[in-house]
Amino acid sequence: MRRPEELLERCYVDSPDDIDLEVIAFEAGLEVRDRALTGCEASLVGYGDKGIVTVTTGVSPERRRFSIAHEIGHWEQHRGQSFSCRIEERALDKAAKSKEREADDYASTLMMPTGLFKEAIQMNKGSVSLSLVSKLAATFRSSFPAAAIRYVELSGEPVVLVFTGVGNARRWTSRSRRVPEHLWIKTGIDGDSFASDLVHATELTKRQGKMPAEAWFDSVSEDRNLQEHSIRFAEGIYTLLHLTDEELLEERMSAKRAWRNRE
Repeated sequence: MRRPEELLERCYVDSPDDIDLEVIAFEAGLEVRDRALTGCEASLVGYGDKGIVTVTTGVSPERRRFSIAHEIGHWEQHRGQSFSCRIEERALDKAAKSKEREADDYASTLMMPTGLFKEAIQMNKGSVSLSLVSKLAATFRSSFPAAAIRYVELSGEPVVLVFTGVGNARRWTSRSRRVPEHLWIKTGIDGDSFASDLVHATELTKRQGKMPAEAWFDSVSEDRNLQEHSIRFAEGIYTLLHLTDEELLEERMSAKRAWRNRE
């Protein structure tokens, strides 16, 4: 298996503008075709060292790019198999090691290479906002959620991304390494949060500002705060939580250590 970085190097990628996924697919031995598909958004069929990636027509340029990158991920990691994929851009179970999740992660690194993405973040050092995520998405020609997930993974900031689907039908979170797992996100949208204001709002409406941490996390002190950045899309609400209160993290870590020492 070739790592995403190897393919990028072979295609002389030095900037976000150089990330031509059809050229990268060709280098990997794949031909990209656009066809109307039923029941899936992309498919991969291969034989030997050659294959065909088919992407359904009528999707956004960003989703088309992710579909191509996703199938390249399958090709490099699961050679000899055929796939019909409904691209989700993130497996809901972070702990799952499914082939779809593996292809998602490969696609993310291929579209938003670690070094280049960190450089883009550094150019906006100190800024944690929805505007920054939108700017990163435009720079790397990715969707907002894909860029937001990558930002959480690489920014080094104590941030959590929460997606709440329409009618609370679907929910997932992604947290940076600086946010301990024992800080539990509440299961639903708190009525006092900015996200609550967006449940019946129009698409692309934003709300952001200081918010009590207890509106998002279970079992935290009433005097702890964070910065909430929420935006409404057609599929639901994306919320970026920035834990600016260092005492919140230190307090919870101390409590966890005390609990362990009791055993």
